[in-house]
Amino acid sequence: MQHKTIAAAFGTVLLVGAAAPGITYAQTELPAAVGEVASQLSGRVMVVNMETRLMTLKDGEGNFHVLHVPPEVKRLDKIKIGDKVTITELSSVLIELLPQSEAGPVGAVMTTEIDRTAGKKPGGTMT
Repeated sequence: MQHKTIAAAFGTVLLVGAAAPGITYAQTELPAAVGEVASQLSGRVMVVNMETRLMTLKDGEGNFHVLHVPPEVKRLDKIKIGDKVTITELSSVLIELLPQSEAGPVGAVMTTEIDRTAGKKPGGTMT
């Protein structure tokens, strides 16, 4: 059996620009808050369905996890039943406060970048 690592880092940047009426800012640089959460799942592959792109993992405690593998992940056909995989997810948020006069509409920005790891084993990072 082989050990394969699939790293998926999901980054989301959220910019919030709003201030309550009547509040003024005396400073020239406004505060920003940043937060991130990381989680990891390791287990043995029980099922890989190429048509639906669903993969079932059994973790060390005997729990089953059904995961959708996005189309950006290549070489899914190289992952076999019994392989050990590790998936890492990282979510991050950036909040910036702007004076009401400078604030535009509230929104979110999301981009996707893929960095594949060369080698025999499938691996890479999706940001």
